[in-house]
Amino acid sequence: MYRSLRKDSSLSDRMGITDKFNVVFGGQLGVAQHLETVLEAARLLVSRQEVQFLLVGDGVEQASLEQKAAEMHLTNVRFVGRFPADQMPSIYALADVLLIHLKADPAFTMSIPGKTYPYMACGKPVLAAAAGITADIIRSASAGLTCAPDDPQAMAETVIRFLEMPSDARARMGEAARHAAVTTYARHVVLDEHERVLIAAAQGKNSSRIKKREP
Repeated sequence: MYRSLRKDSSLSDRMGITDKFNVVFGGQLGVAQHLETVLEAARLLVSRQEVQFLLVGDGVEQASLEQKAAEMHLTNVRFVGRFPADQMPSIYALADVLLIHLKADPAFTMSIPGKTYPYMACGKPVLAAAAGITADIIRSASAGLTCAPDDPQAMAETVIRFLEMPSDARARMGEAARHAAVTTYARHVVLDEHERVLIAAAQGKNSSRIKKREP
């Protein structure tokens, strides 16, 4: 379902995000995502009128985040609600950068947000504001840039790095993300690898048993 699509200009116009550099977060607006950091990064970037953060989804923190954004008078953050999963590739196609953020907590260093692989499969560069394995995946695939979680200044600076790099450099990151998603993280690839490991383990165990029975 998740694939690289052409930008739908009519959808962009309807959503009011045309002529912006759109940093898109898609998914749960929850505690683990700690999106107050995104609001603080947006505050630091409010003078860069071309930059806009688009929060797509819902969750337990949505009302609180919307209230905080209003209190901070943020004109560069938009909450657009939840969309069906099959529409998300079209939403992601409108993004210049797709955003991952996880709360700075040792428990999350071995956690991979479910959005990571769909982001990559949609062929867009990823900003992973996360520690541990998620950041490793993005770096190893050359699929985007990373920064420390819960660090609004680092996030803002990384957004500016994306903004100021040539568009073809961002496109190459997106292509690398898509390539990794298809060749390394696709379900059939992972299942084949699991099968290979299990067969090798079973064969090794059987071989060990045979050796033990030898005089």
